[in-house]
Amino acid sequence: MRDQESRRFYFGGSMAGAFQSGDCLVLRSCLLSEIHPGDVVVFGAGEHGEGPGDIVHRIVGTAPGGLVAQGDANLRPDRVLVTEENLVGLVIALERIEKGTVRYRPVLRGGSGLSLARFRRFVKRVRSKLHLVWRPYRYLRASGWVRSFWRPEVVRLTFTSKEGPVVKYVFRGRTVACWWPSLRRFECRKPFDLVLRHPESEDGRRFPPSRPGG
Repeated sequence: MRDQESRRFYFGGSMAGAFQSGDCLVLRSCLLSEIHPGDVVVFGAGEHGEGPGDIVHRIVGTAPGGLVAQGDANLRPDRVLVTEENLVGLVIALERIEKGTVRYRPVLRGGSGLSLARFRRFVKRVRSKLHLVWRPYRYLRASGWVRSFWRPEVVRLTFTSKEGPVVKYVFRGRTVACWWPSLRRFECRKPFDLVLRHPESEDGRRFPPSRPGG
């Protein structure tokens, strides 16, 4: 029956950014011809190998025989097309509990929804590239290889704070690292984390003993 509303809960991560696990989705029954790219739909695809239960994804295009759907957080579209037979409904809004109150939020549809989904996937791709860049840096830091040729003249100064004594590592008048012995917390700026080790692992020969600071 068209234009009939129903509700169901969302669980998963393929629509991260648009929905959170536990959101209550408001669905409206409709015909396939009423669905446009950018709309979010619920469709059944368990028997097609996409996993049990219904799928909540956004329409990203059309194809012979149906509509192409894709999760906002997924980098590839679904293999199963959305058809008149497996379409459950159009997601028009969500209800989310915030600070003890149920908030009703319309779901972006059409071109606006499609643009937002593309932006989210772009951000995800950028983050994945940054992760690849960060991984070699992490290995380089763990290897300690940079310490063999770069030995910056770092001075350690000891101060008193509310958290107890704090040791500041100063290079050319700039604090590049801090060590809170009572909290056993060590923070270090890049790229000095390539040469400054955690104080509890130092042998005491790399830097001069710390002295009281003014």
